[in-house]
Amino acid sequence: MSVKLDTPPSSLPSGQDLTRAIERILHSREFHGSETLRSLLAFLSSCALENRADPPGAREIAKAVFGRREDFDSQNDSVVRVHTGRLRSKLAEYYMTEGADDDIVVFIPKGSYKLQWTHRQSNPAFEERAPVTRPATVRPRSVPLPLTLILLATTAALVWFLAGSRNAAPKSTARALQTFWRGFTSGEPALVVFSNFRFLGLPDGSLQTLKDSDASSQPVIDTYTTIGEVMGVFEVGQTLSLFNKPPRVKRGRLLTWDEAKDSSLVFIGGPLAETPLRDVQMLRNFRFLQRSPDTSGAIANLHPTSGEQALYSVSTAYPEIHRKQSFTDYAIVALRPGLSGRHPILILAGITEFGTQGAADFVTSNDRVEELLSRLNVPSLSISVPSFEAVLEVRVEGGVPVQTSIQALHKLR
Repeated sequence: MSVKLDTPPSSLPSGQDLTRAIERILHSREFHGSETLRSLLAFLSSCALENRADPPGAREIAKAVFGRREDFDSQNDSVVRVHTGRLRSKLAEYYMTEGADDDIVVFIPKGSYKLQWTHRQSNPAFEERAPVTRPATVRPRSVPLPLTLILLATTAALVWFLAGSRNAAPKSTARALQTFWRGFTSGEPALVVFSNFRFLGLPDGSLQTLKDSDASSQPVIDTYTTIGEVMGVFEVGQTLSLFNKPPRVKRGRLLTWDEAKDSSLVFIGGPLAETPLRDVQMLRNFRFLQRSPDTSGAIANLHPTSGEQALYSVSTAYPEIHRKQSFTDYAIVALRPGLSGRHPILILAGITEFGTQGAADFVTSNDRVEELLSRLNVPSLSISVPSFEAVLEVRVEGGVPVQTSIQALHKLR
């Protein structure tokens, strides 16, 4: 992970600042029980404080932290590389939870073992912080198989082009949208990240879902996405263009740490498992449950309040659900701080692709967003929107989301 230095070298934090920052991290809830990562972070910080001309190498780290011998070979033993990657993920998780208000941000640029640090630059358009409590794990939903339900990623690019040709509504008629999307329009263009699934190309020309355990000589194809993600990119892109901030668009597998750290992010679909954020826990109150033989999946409500369900399930198996004319899907809409206090993250993810499209429709409708802001007690001209997680019910008719409603809404404090 890397951080863009927004302050001149003369105002960079001192060694004492780093020492205090490292102590907070080492004693945080996020690092509790991770002795290996604690030792690695402590060693890298001590090297950084020595102002050495050269950063520590893999062999030095292997000996000092992991007890490897002098003849350690990083080509055959990936222990340093793997744990440094985990440390990057754990630091990112810390700065989105307990460290959300820390002034000093510690990071390790990808491809290096040199620990660096800088002042955090706050974003006044996104002042609400995530809770200190450890959030729940987001479980990626399974991948649809039928080719009739998936499109080449190039189709997304075509739809994106067509989106720019539509007439934009005047800003004055979209005050709720202006408030909701302010964190994504106040700086550099936001980055919209959509799911792209991986398949094995079989000799007969068909595709088979690629699993982590697969070992095959067949080519891996990762340029597919669903119509729900395509339409989500369309709607979000059009809305941001209303405010002269058309976003950049990227498929999930191509997202880098640098982009994740330095961008406002809109995740459309379930791309987290195929990005550098796969080890970062993103939701606190809800969790996606995997599909079963009888369902297309479900969303568990970990802390249901009065009137809320503990489980929101699509009670038809996948992909049989596509043969139904009318059914109900569910989706998550979540707004939270990003990897630093400067940029927000918005998650739009359905149990199926229809829910994903419904979530995108919801946050790009001025009326629906106005209802959401009202329930969050956010004034229409507010400069910030608090972090929240919501479950939407999405009514689908003929393969098209026709109605969305809020079923559960948890404001994060």
